Parts: sequence; structure tokens; C-alpha cells
Amino acid sequence: MEPEQKDKKGFNLKDILLPKKEVRTSASAQRINAGVLLQNEQNATLVTMPENTPSDRVGQPMTDEERSNAPLAPLQTYKTDIESVIQQKNVSVVSIAAAEAERGGMGGATIESPKKDLGWLRNAAMFGGGVLLVAVAIGALVYVFLRPAPSLPQQIAAATPFIAIDDTQVLLVEPGQWRRDTVMQNLTSIKDKTSVSLGLISHSYVAVATTSQTNKNAVPPAVDIQTFLTLIAPNAPDELLRTLDPQEYLLGTHMFDGPQPFLIAKVDSYEQAFSGMLEWEHAMQQELLPLFNRNPRPKTTTEQAAQATTTTTSSLIVSPFRDKVVENHDARAIVNEAGDILLLWSFIDRNTFVITTADGTLREIISRRSSFVPAK
Repeated sequence: MEPEQKDKKGFNLKDILLPKKEVRTSASAQRINAGVLLQNEQNATLVTMPENTPSDRVGQPMTDEERSNAPLAPLQTYKTDIESVIQQKNVSVVSIAAAEAERGGMGGATIESPKKDLGWLRNAAMFGGGVLLVAVAIGALVYVFLRPAPSLPQQIAAATPFIAIDDTQVLLVEPGQWRRDTVMQNLTSIKDKTSVSLGLISHSYVAVATTSQTNKNAVPPAVDIQTFLTLIAPNAPDELLRTLDPQEYLLGTHMFDGPQPFLIAKVDSYEQAFSGMLEWEHAMQQELLPLFNRNPRPKTTTEQAAQATTTTTSSLIVSPFRDKVVENHDARAIVNEAGDILLLWSFIDRNTFVITTADGTLREIISRRSSFVPAK
């Protein structure tokens, strides 16, 4: 018989049970499903000894007979919790419901239906709009700074005599359309559609197209004044036409109380030109219509009083024109019953005369003429 092995303190080593090392088999090595474990824990019933169990049986395992006769523990539910609270704390169901509603309003989590987040779409639209505006602005700047300069109107303006102008309108007439009614209708349309601002002047450049012209983009020279006046005013005296400088003239529109047409021309002889203008007075108004037509607006009382002081002299010549003084220059004018000027002509110097429909236009021409520097 093998002697018992004791340690130095007298313990029997065989009485001490060491834990056995569990040998994992292939079946135990398999991972147990966590869901199954959770379900088993939930289904498990805590079996306790009844209250009347003797004290010596407390903590001891129940026999099969005791387990079968033991009463089932009541299932604890939300309803039983509410009943317990009502009995112990003497509160009502309404108070509990109000407390639950208040707690839910203060911080209770609520389940909301998912909403579509359209913020990205709005941001994308704003970004696209911004890019579009920047592109449009860049395109406008490129067009303004890189567009080809309108050389043709500048060339015409450079050759304009007498006064500075603010705009140029070209009337290019086909050879077969060089007729009085066609030319006057087109010039009247240009006058009525003049878009310059108040106080500015637009030049009406009249030219006849030529079939032999090689450069289609170039504008031919303006027609000379003799050709122009002969077309629109057949009764213009030859005495006047002979003294006119062929290219030194300017036809245009001044924006003053509506578009006001004017004609400035240069002459070689003041005496001959003045005599020819007096001779032309009996037919001048009729021949210059409809281009030189004016329908003045009704005047206010103040304007009528100021106009009554305008100097007017009598004339011995039987004519619709009468003598007037405008800006210290002698003029001949047709005036209506209200004192409005409908047509006038005047020599602003001994070699230049003006025909227009308003005294304000004559004043503007005189002012520009005094400060004009001819282009070199």
C-alpha cells in the first residue's frame, strides 16, 4: 500500500481535487449560436424554495416531488407594476398617464418617419447657378474687351465736319431705290427710331450702293449735297445749289423735346447763298416734309410767358417765315399760333447755314460749333 503523501503542513494531497482539463472534441469546439443562448436564458424559470420551506432546507436542491408541488411564481407585467404603484403610493391612473406624457415631451425619444434629405439637391442647384452667372459675366467681359471695333462708324465720324456727334446711322440705298419717297421714308424712320439720350446728336449718313464695289463691308462715300437736295427738294434754287460745298454737309437728329432733324451745309458765297435761301422759302417747308416735321407739345403758362419775350421782327417779304433772333443769331422761322417754331434756318457764320425744327437744336449746334476741333 502506497503511503499517503503529505506536505509539510500535514495536508493529504489526494484529498485535494484538481480541476480536470476538459478535452475539446470536435462537437464541443463548434461555436454555440448566441441567439439560442439568449432564448434559453429568457425561457429559463428561476426555481426557488417556497416560503414555508424549513430552514434546514433553504439552499438545498429541490427534489422532483418538491419541484412538482411548488406553486408557480406569478408573472410580473406592466399591469401588475401599475397596480402596485397605485396601491402603495395612492396615485391615480390619470396622474401616471400625465407623468408619462410630460416625460415624453421633455426628452422622450419619438419615432419619426424618415424624411428625404434634399439639401444636396438645393446645394447643387445653387452651385450650378453660381457657375452659370460667373460664365455669363466672363463671356460679357470677353465680348466687351475683345470684340472687333466698329471701324466703319468711326471712319464716318472722323470725316464729320462742323460739330462733334454721338452716334451714326447709315442709310445705304440701292441704285434702283434712289427715289424721293423711298429716301424720305427711310430717313424719317431713322429719325423716329433714334435711340440717343436727351441732348445728344446722331448723324444720318446717306450713300448709294455700287455694283462694282469690291469690299462688301465697306460703305461707299456719302452722296454729295447737290444730288441729295435735287432729289428731295426739286424747287431748291440753282443759285443756292451752285454755292454749296459738295461734301461739307451734315444731316442728323438732335434729341430735344423729341427727335429734331437738322441739316448743316457749307457755302462758298454768303450773299449768293442767303439770296437762294430767301427764294426757296415759299417751297422749303413742303419739300422737306415728312422728314422736317414737328408737332410741338402744348406749352405751360410759364413757357408761354417766356416765349412772349422772344424777339420777333416783321418781314417785308411775303413768306410763311418771319424774322427771329436765336442765341444772338438772326434766323428765319415758321411759327404756329402758340408761338412754337415749326421750321427755321439761320447762318451761324458767313460760310455755314443750318436748317432745323427747334430753336433748342440751333442753340446746341452753335455751342458745339464753337468748341469743335476738326479731325486731322
